[in-house]
Amino acid sequence: VNQSHLRLVINPTASQTVSELRRFVDNVGRQRHLVYAGCVTEPSGDWVLQDGVAGSLDLLTLAEERTEKQCDPLPLWGVCPGPLDGQWPAALASPTVRRLAVAERNPAIAFDNDELLDKLKQYLEMHIKLSGPTTLLRSSSVDNYIKIVRPCAMVFPASRGDSMILAVRGFTLVIGGGFAPNSCFWDIGRYFERIDALVVPYLGTDNLLGSWSFLQHKLQQGNGASELGCVIMNAGSLKKETNLPADETSLVIFG
Repeated sequence: VNQSHLRLVINPTASQTVSELRRFVDNVGRQRHLVYAGCVTEPSGDWVLQDGVAGSLDLLTLAEERTEKQCDPLPLWGVCPGPLDGQWPAALASPTVRRLAVAERNPAIAFDNDELLDKLKQYLEMHIKLSGPTTLLRSSSVDNYIKIVRPCAMVFPASRGDSMILAVRGFTLVIGGGFAPNSCFWDIGRYFERIDALVVPYLGTDNLLGSWSFLQHKLQQGNGASELGCVIMNAGSLKKETNLPADETSLVIFG
């Protein structure tokens, strides 16, 4: 009897994702499909995860750990790595992977059982509960706000895309939001009564998600979140896409 097994992993950490990739490589199934739905980094196409990244290099490393030769026929791998190819085509075409499987990126799948597909959709809808900004970013009590006595600088490493808080008495500046949706600066930032400015130095996957979550949190929470003065964004990278004149300023300020 043919049986299919589905593993659904929601908002995993980097280590959990590597463990799932290992399970995918070691699986004894004749046909295996790996599907990623989420944000990726440019230009590598690595997957943006809860606390880091994972991607094609991790799959290659795990494939290299498999020293034994697979028996014929080789298993079939169908890999859908996400919205950006990045390094995935080269990884799947490498001799290391080809020794283990016949790998195809974004394969065309013919599916003629609509009833079974509807059941799968219903199953996924029941189990996928996405966390919004108010869940990812908790607000602080009004009694717990930080009082700045002397100038300070706080740096928050975030794997790929750091964030920084610069504060003096009466003014707080946040630079970058980090690459992850749970803004890396928020564990400290939520204890400031007011953030006078959020600076987005450039547009990229390593800082937009954290900044976007913070702005969404502010819109949803209103007065229940730290006050926000303005957002300063370097929109130079949008010039080609928006056909801005060459002499037009690339600095955009939202109050």
